[in-house]
Amino acid sequence: LDLSAGWPPSMIALLARIPLPVLYPVASLLAWLLDHVFKYRRRVVDDNLRTAFPHAEPATLRSIRSRFYSHLADTFVETLKALPMTSEDLTARVRIENAELLKPYVDAGTPIMLISAHLANWEWAFLRCGLELSYPLECIYRPQRSEFVDRQVRRVRTRFGAGVISYLDAFRHIMAHLKTPR
Repeated sequence: LDLSAGWPPSMIALLARIPLPVLYPVASLLAWLLDHVFKYRRRVVDDNLRTAFPHAEPATLRSIRSRFYSHLADTFVETLKALPMTSEDLTARVRIENAELLKPYVDAGTPIMLISAHLANWEWAFLRCGLELSYPLECIYRPQRSEFVDRQVRRVRTRFGAGVISYLDAFRHIMAHLKTPR
């Protein structure tokens, strides 16, 4: 599957308008295809699972792998839905608790680093932080091999004013902005 040429923007906009209740069954099919037909990054997934669960039975590891691909596909369609999502839609779907606890640090000029795992939909959570937090927000990310996919990832993540920083530049960027509250 070569995404280097990209899809026409109108095709992506059209797909993004499909309701989630329709997209989730498509995601289930995509998950099955990724796992059983394309075997997308199968060796990496299996190696990581064996490392994380060294005593697990093969059937257990297959079940976890299946759930991983399901989550990956769900996150993909939800991220696609983030393109036309309004701030009201996002606010209705994602809640940030205790954001006010960060304010004294930012007011004192202290930069804050929030670290998140790839749980639930990390894309929606980041977008919601961009809406909730009233100071500059940046995300460290891994640029994608496909220029088209990379452009789409950056497009989603910067929708509500946040910035993106390549992990290759992250240390230099953080060191250059140590005194900048964000």
